[in-house]
Amino acid sequence: MLYIGLFALSASSFYENAISQLKKIEKLKQSGLIEEDLNRIEFVKTWDKDRLVGRTRYCLQNGGVVMGMMLIVPMSFIALLITSISGTFPSMNADVMFLLLLFPLCYTAGALIYLMRWNNKERKFKKLTGESYLAG
Repeated sequence: MLYIGLFALSASSFYENAISQLKKIEKLKQSGLIEEDLNRIEFVKTWDKDRLVGRTRYCLQNGGVVMGMMLIVPMSFIALLITSISGTFPSMNADVMFLLLLFPLCYTAGALIYLMRWNNKERKFKKLTGESYLAG
């Protein structure tokens, strides 16, 4: 019964979101805008606020810490899957060493991913706001 109740609750929430989205689109059509215009406006607002932290902090904190930690879980599962398929389970020392190696690798990978995201978002922001994105 609990699952049925949760399903009904999520379905009604989805329905309400769909109706509000349709109303928003109708309002946009009346004002002469399209949904893509609204998405662009939202992007400019949020990125203008997010970029204030600076590129280094954005990449190292958001990318390194958040994305890096999110990469550790699937990487650990992949390593566990590979070792279980091959039948060679490492010792506890090898597991600890692998995790100690995985932390800086995932941190660096997350920071690099967010550096690419920064550059793409900055280019898009400058294009939408009319700033020269060739100037830096």
